[in-house]
Amino acid sequence: MTTTLTPVFGDRTREGSAAFTMRHPRKELAQTLGYDPRPAVRTFRGNWLPPCYYPLPMTEISARIALRVWWNGPAWTILRNSSFFLWRVWDYGAPEHMDYALGELPREPWLRAIDDAVPGEVSRGATTLWALRFDKIEPLEYIDWPDAAHLRDYRPMAKLTKAQFLDRVRYCNAQSQASPHA
Repeated sequence: MTTTLTPVFGDRTREGSAAFTMRHPRKELAQTLGYDPRPAVRTFRGNWLPPCYYPLPMTEISARIALRVWWNGPAWTILRNSSFFLWRVWDYGAPEHMDYALGELPREPWLRAIDDAVPGEVSRGATTLWALRFDKIEPLEYIDWPDAAHLRDYRPMAKLTKAQFLDRVRYCNAQSQASPHA
């Protein structure tokens, strides 16, 4: 019996992703967020910001996680876009950050983040994991994105044989033991 995999999500682009479009939150929603999402702001201290898109409320925990996974500004700059926040948690968050997001965020932002995902902004591996977890793709489907679109998709030294890799590890270990600053 031969198993064939089916490619999915292969035609994703920034221009086609809703996460790159602006949504102005209603004033009532903005008051419940705990911060001003500032939809008109496009940059913060020279850094590009994701547009305001289904902003998430700021709590002490969500702000701490936002600062852990986003380096381009204060917590509100990433919490104002739920898809970008989840993408960063998927790729750079610790297991407890995933647990928080799974426990505190409803299903809709997760499904939206999977639908909005594009190569380069989020890794193929993370998107595959959560798409399988939320039944957006079947087990015999795979996400057809370029291998090196995202930092987390690129495997350093992937072309080395196992023996070459182990030789490199031994060499690095010997160098670190010989160094007086180690």
